[in-house]
Amino acid sequence: MSELGLIIGCFLIFIALVVITQGLSNKSSGVALHDEWKETKINTLKSARKKNLIIGFVVSIAIAYIVTGNIAITIIAGIVGANIVAGRLTASKIKKTREMLEEQYTQVLNTIVSSLQGGANPYQALEETVTGLQNPARDIFIEIIRRNRTGINYSDALRMAAEETGWNDLKQLEMAFRLYDRTGSNLVQVCNHLLQSAYDRRHDRKYVAATTASIRTTTGVLSVIPFVIMAFMRFVAPDFAEPLFNTTGGLIVFTIIIGLIYAGNKVAQKMVVQLIGE
Repeated sequence: MSELGLIIGCFLIFIALVVITQGLSNKSSGVALHDEWKETKINTLKSARKKNLIIGFVVSIAIAYIVTGNIAITIIAGIVGANIVAGRLTASKIKKTREMLEEQYTQVLNTIVSSLQGGANPYQALEETVTGLQNPARDIFIEIIRRNRTGINYSDALRMAAEETGWNDLKQLEMAFRLYDRTGSNLVQVCNHLLQSAYDRRHDRKYVAATTASIRTTTGVLSVIPFVIMAFMRFVAPDFAEPLFNTTGGLIVFTIIIGLIYAGNKVAQKMVVQLIGE
């Protein structure tokens, strides 16, 4: 490898170290419900992120070595890939939690409507929601009831929980309870309307997700194909593939390929996000 190649390699290693350092220093932006819950959540996220970093590093160096056979590139890919894979896995876990909350929101509304129709008051209706709920919604509603028992109005407790956990559906429920307090409106009718809207939104999300599944699959396949071809070339015709990973010109071309794949994924991801509206 020429002197220019070594300079480029050192520069890329420096950039990779900066990226992974920033990733490790990032803190969760979520605000927990109370100190004990917050500590548990942060410890869980930190433990999961460390595990994801290890998984990302191992997977990245394995793939990079199979594709390139170059130690320097393998190390850089391990450092950068660890941060990328950890971020993807963490985001996937957060998304899964959010989807679980969206599913549990309909259960909450059904329980509240049933309780109110049975003669319960709003506070009793909120208490009864905890009985049939599972986490993560269960802990959130336990905290809402705990705050209500300390003198905070249940509508304010719902608003605080929505802001602190990012469960935006609770803001609708908070408005329904606040409207009931101020005007004495029919809370059962309002919750039934919210329930129907929740079912409609869930149906729309599933329809859009099914519609965009082909886009996501196509993007993933097109992103993997170049690396599969490189690995195939390295094992079938190593003399032909060697310049791509061991010369300055080859490294430049390899970097451009990775940059184009990354840019293409970003554009496709942005289009899907705009379509879904997340």
